[in-house]
Amino acid sequence: MRSLLSHTALVGDFDKRPAYQHYCGVQEAVERLGGGYKWINMWRGREDVAITELRAYRPTLAIYLTRDAVDAAAFLEAAADAWDCPKVFWFQDVTVGIPGMASDAMLPHCADYMFLTNRDEVEHYEDSLKIPVIYLPQGVREKDEFPKRCIVGMRKPAIWVGQRGLAPVHSERSKQLLTYQNVELFPSSGDYDPLNFEEVRERYQNHRYMPCLNMSSLHRDGYTSNRFWVIVQEGGFMISTDIEHYDFEPGKHFIQAHADEVDEVVAFFASDDKLIDRRTIARAAFEHAQSRHGYAERVRTMLRYL
Repeated sequence: MRSLLSHTALVGDFDKRPAYQHYCGVQEAVERLGGGYKWINMWRGREDVAITELRAYRPTLAIYLTRDAVDAAAFLEAAADAWDCPKVFWFQDVTVGIPGMASDAMLPHCADYMFLTNRDEVEHYEDSLKIPVIYLPQGVREKDEFPKRCIVGMRKPAIWVGQRGLAPVHSERSKQLLTYQNVELFPSSGDYDPLNFEEVRERYQNHRYMPCLNMSSLHRDGYTSNRFWVIVQEGGFMISTDIEHYDFEPGKHFIQAHADEVDEVVAFFASDDKLIDRRTIARAAFEHAQSRHGYAERVRTMLRYL
């Protein structure tokens, strides 16, 4: 394991720095498992520099972390002679049916394995691609102890963080979110640009033990938003309208709610006499995530396939 991770190339289409939850989690996992890594930034216009860096680094394993399958395939084809090692895709929050994320234009001969973070993507691609397609969810960044309480004054008892743009995939959720009286919204700046996840973590840290709403644009089996993983990682008390929660149990690790019930459920659980319940549920979710869903365990699982 250590030799395969000794020179791990973490290739991404990030602009200035790897700030996404998925990127940081994988980096920390490689370090925890005794490996070394180098970030290879193939942001548009920088592809030639990235290929030169790959040749110089001579990786023992290349993990391509991205949200854009078309750019990924084009880059890997151009870089095919730059690395002689196992090459894998591990897409973060890729979603079937959203242009530019999961695409049939992928070039499977450029990689040896594809790891996808949502189960419905695997079902979509496993019959059409000529490489193994494996379900490997996002995870949590490892922490040694349950975070301490930290409440910063909010105008409303619950928060929601995410994209609230006008893109079709977000529009219905946006309309629903705007109807809530008890949920303060922290939207990203644009339709496509993801939030800086250090910023997201800070939002949840500041609101710990008060309700954090997990509402995704895609309400279906097999899809788990990255929002879900960040909330449980940061010790958040989660109220969720989603269907898929992996092996987390409603009532024990989070509170399940229908979209039309959110205001009522938030009001019920936000009261002072529910603080112990909120803390108990938040701690149970945190401990479950840390024991079974750390990024180091995800990377170990990946290595078993290689």
